[in-house]
Amino acid sequence: MSTADATLYQTLSLRRQSMENSAHHIEVAAKDRRLAFAILAVCLAAFTAQTELAQVVQKDRDFHKPYFLLYIGHSCYILLLPLHLVFSTIRNTLASTHPHRAVLLHLSLAWTDYVDSFWESLTALYILRHPQTQYHIAIPQNDVVSDSPMEEDDSLPTFPPINALRTFCITLSIALAIFIMLPAYTWYAAVGLIPMATLTAINNTSCFFAYVFSIFMLGDNVEVRKVAAVAISIAGVFIMAFWNAPATDIPDDLNVDRSITGGVFIAALSAAFYGFYEVFYKRYCSPPVPSFVFANSLTTAVGVVTVLLLWIPIPLLHYLGIEPFALPSWTTFGYILLVASMGLLFNASFMCVIAITNPLFASIAVMLTIPLVALCDMIVTGQAVTLDTVVGSCLIVVAFGLLDNVSGSMPTVCSACRRTTPLYTPLLLSTAQKRFAGHNKWSKVKHTKGGKDAKRAQLFSKLSLEIISAIKSGGPELSLNARLSAALAQARTSNMPKESIENAIKKATGADKDALEDVLFEGYGPNGIAFIVETVTDKRMRTIKEVRDVLTKYGGSLTSVQWLFDKKGRIEFAPAQTEHDVDAMMESAIEAGAEDMEATEDDTVEILCDYANLNTVTQSLAGIGYEILKTEIAYIPTSTTAIEGEEMEESFTKCLEALENLSDVAKVHSNAE
Repeated sequence: MSTADATLYQTLSLRRQSMENSAHHIEVAAKDRRLAFAILAVCLAAFTAQTELAQVVQKDRDFHKPYFLLYIGHSCYILLLPLHLVFSTIRNTLASTHPHRAVLLHLSLAWTDYVDSFWESLTALYILRHPQTQYHIAIPQNDVVSDSPMEEDDSLPTFPPINALRTFCITLSIALAIFIMLPAYTWYAAVGLIPMATLTAINNTSCFFAYVFSIFMLGDNVEVRKVAAVAISIAGVFIMAFWNAPATDIPDDLNVDRSITGGVFIAALSAAFYGFYEVFYKRYCSPPVPSFVFANSLTTAVGVVTVLLLWIPIPLLHYLGIEPFALPSWTTFGYILLVASMGLLFNASFMCVIAITNPLFASIAVMLTIPLVALCDMIVTGQAVTLDTVVGSCLIVVAFGLLDNVSGSMPTVCSACRRTTPLYTPLLLSTAQKRFAGHNKWSKVKHTKGGKDAKRAQLFSKLSLEIISAIKSGGPELSLNARLSAALAQARTSNMPKESIENAIKKATGADKDALEDVLFEGYGPNGIAFIVETVTDKRMRTIKEVRDVLTKYGGSLTSVQWLFDKKGRIEFAPAQTEHDVDAMMESAIEAGAEDMEATEDDTVEILCDYANLNTVTQSLAGIGYEILKTEIAYIPTSTTAIEGEEMEESFTKCLEALENLSDVAKVHSNAE
C-alpha cells in the first residue's frame, strides 16, 4: 500500500456505523454547547438577581438578619430532589409514545434510577475514603469457578455495611451543611456593608483560596505562576478596599470607613471559607466517577440538615444580642423567598453547566457576574462604578487567567452517551482512538526493564497465559477457536520457543488443567483510576494477595469497577495489499458482525464486536480473505479519569508496571485518560 493510499485509508477507514455514531456525538455535543450557553445565561441572571435582591432585603427593606436569610435559602435546597424528579419525569413522558399513560411509570423509573445512581456513587466514595478496608469479589472469567473452598472470601465483604454507608452519608451531609453555612453567613453579613460589585469581585477570589488550601489538603505542587495569581488577586481585593478610603482626620466619615473596611474583611473571609468548602468537597465528597445525581443528592441533604439542625443558632444569636430575631413583613418575606429561589436556581444551573461542559469553562464564565453586578448596581441603586472596583476586578480576572491558562479547545461531554468528545473536531481517526485503548496512551508507556532476556521472558510468560486462557475459553480445536489461532500466531511471530508453546498447551489440556483458573480482579488504583486485571492462576489466594498488595501500596483497593467498562471482542487484521475500496471493506466488516472499526498506524485494521461473537466474527473475516493478526477480549472504559501532575503520573505508571510484572497477570486494563 502506497503512502498516499495509506493516508487516504487512515482518513476514511471508519465504518459506516462508526461514522454515524461519531456524527451523532458531534451533533449532540453542539446541542450541548448551545444548551450550556442557555443554562449559563440563567446561571448568571440568577446570581445577579440573588445579589441585588439580597441588597434590597438588607438595605431597602432594612432587614439585616444574615443568618435568618441563609437559613431560609439553604432550607430551600431540599426542593432540588423533587425538582430533579419532576424534570426527569416530564422529559421522559414527553419522549414517550403514550405520554398520558406513562407519567407514573416514568416517575417510578426516575426515582429508581436516582436511587441506584446515588448508592452506586456513595459506595464507591466510601470505599475510596476507606482504603484500609478491602471490599472485593474475585469474578471468575468465562464462568470458570473453582471447586476449592474460598476461606478468604468470607473475610472480604462484597460491599460496605448499609449502616456504615448511612453513617458516612449523614456525616458528609452535616459537615457540608456547616462548611457551606460559614461562607454564606459571612456573605450575607457583608451585603449591607459594601457595594455589591465589590462583594462579588471579592467573592470570586475563592478559587485562589481554594488553591492555597489544596496545597495542604490535596498535595498540589507550589508553582510560581499559581502563587503569582494568588498575589495579584489579593492585590485586587486591597485596591477595592483601600483605594478610595477617606482620610482619617475626617471624623464624620470614620464610621463609614470602618464599615467598608470591615465589610471587605468579612467578604474576604467569606471567599476563604468558600475556598475551603470547595477543597473539602473535592477531598471528601467527590466519588471516583463524577455524578450529577450524587451532587444534587448532597445538596438536597444539606437542605435537610439545615431544616432539622441549623435552626439552633437562631435563638442563640438572639439571646447573645448578635442577631435579634424578628419576623419579616409579608412583603419582605416574599423578597427573601425570591433570594432563596434565585440561590437554588444558581446552584442547580451552575452544576448543569459543569456537567455539560467542564469546571474550567464554568469558573471562567461565572466571572462575568462581576461586571453584571456592577452594572445592576448602577441601574438599581444609582451607585456609579468606581475606578477602584474596575481596577480590582481587572486584576482578579488577570490572576484567574494566570491560574487557569489552558491551551486547546474546550471539551464537552455528549449527554447521550456521556463520552468525552471534542467540540468542532474533524471526524478523523484520532477522535475514536480512546475507545480502542485498554488504558489509552498509557498502554504505550515504555517501562524500564532489567535487560533483553528479562523482557523476552516476561513476553513469553504473557503469551503462555494468553494461550492457556484461549484454550480454556474456546477449547483446543484451532478451527473453532480463533482466539487460540491468533495467540499461537503471535507467539510464533515473537519467536517464542516451540517447547514453551507446547508446555502452555499441555498446561491447558493436561491432567492438571482444572487447577488453572481465569480470574478477573477489579479495583481502584492511585487517584481513583479503575483497574481490571486478567489473571491465569493455579493458586487463587496467592494471586488475590499479590494484586491486592499492589493496589493497596499505591493508595487503592479491590472493589467492583467493571461497570466502568464495556467488555468487547477486539480483532486486528491486515487488509489485502491490492484493496483500495474502503467502503467495500467496511461492508465486509459490518456483515461479519463488526460494531466499530479503526485503521492503525501500522496499516492494519482493528474492529470491535460483541465479545460473545468474537470467534464467529473472526472466522467470517478470515473467510473473506483477511489475515487475522490478533484477537482478544478487551475492556473499553466508558469514562476516563484524568491524571494530573507528574507525581500522580509516576504513581500510576509504577502501579501499572507492578501489576503487569506479576507472574499470574495476563493483561491489565484501566480507565486512565
